[in-house]
Amino acid sequence: MRDYGAAARRDACRLPPVTDSHARWPDLAYAPRDSPHPECEVPVGPGRPVKVSAHQLLRQLQELPAQPSVAMRVVLTANDERSALSELGRLIELDPALTAHVMRLANSAYYGLNTPVSSATRAVTIVGLATARAVATSVAMGLEGPGVPPGFWEHSAATASAAAVVAPRVGCNRADAFSLGLLHDLGAALLHRVDPQAYAEVTGLVAAGEQSLVIAEIEAFGTSHDQAAAGVLEAWNFPPPFVAAVRSHHDRGRNLVNPMTRVLASAEEISLRLPNAPIHEVVASRAMPSNLAEDGLGDGALERLLDQVAGEAAALVDSLLSLPA
Repeated sequence: MRDYGAAARRDACRLPPVTDSHARWPDLAYAPRDSPHPECEVPVGPGRPVKVSAHQLLRQLQELPAQPSVAMRVVLTANDERSALSELGRLIELDPALTAHVMRLANSAYYGLNTPVSSATRAVTIVGLATARAVATSVAMGLEGPGVPPGFWEHSAATASAAAVVAPRVGCNRADAFSLGLLHDLGAALLHRVDPQAYAEVTGLVAAGEQSLVIAEIEAFGTSHDQAAAGVLEAWNFPPPFVAAVRSHHDRGRNLVNPMTRVLASAEEISLRLPNAPIHEVVASRAMPSNLAEDGLGDGALERLLDQVAGEAAALVDSLLSLPA
């Protein structure tokens, strides 16, 4: 493979920043910019077929199914620090499908309520603002039913559960960590939706150890799932530390000073030790350094934590698999 040099790789993997939710996205004829991936040596540029661009992804998100404006308004309202839970609950109630999903999540075994909630406003007080935002994001992006890769919600649920458990150890808010775990791989669902067969071929190559996940995605789609997700979340005004954690979660040199980045690193490492973890993610993770010992999760503590995460993830999955169509 031709060596384009460090400067060329940085240029080929740099995506212009998006500063607001209405910003225009340039079409990409090459891999995304500001990529944290030092191994990004794929020869990209004019002549390489690109199946998706950041512009196309965002355009797809604008072509949403029924009542998309409510879900998007929920996301943007939740990202405003001045928003109240009651305001968010009233907004969610404008969309019956979104209302049903938030209530279903609040009433799941994960939260263990004795008395089921009967309104979106009450459900939001149970799951919290950050989780309500994550649910609305999933609905707004159309991540329902068969439109996601196999095992997507199982892995998301496990990572979310692990993130909530690890959060206090690294100085991170539990609700924010849970939301981060739930959404960290949404870029994979977006790429899968563009071309399910191509994404299946990508995961097959990675599972067989023939290529890294990031490079395989860039070769097939012109961008990687972490970069695609971070770009969309940034455009939707998610907090910068949240976006940074998503953007760098496949980066060997990620900055673990950011608590959100650190909690996701440990949470995903934990979730990938579960029996039902996606094989291609397990293989991809082998190139990443482990941070569990530094977070006080030695073999004994980790074994107990795995049992807890497996149980909590199972309690979440049914609710997540029933995202409203």
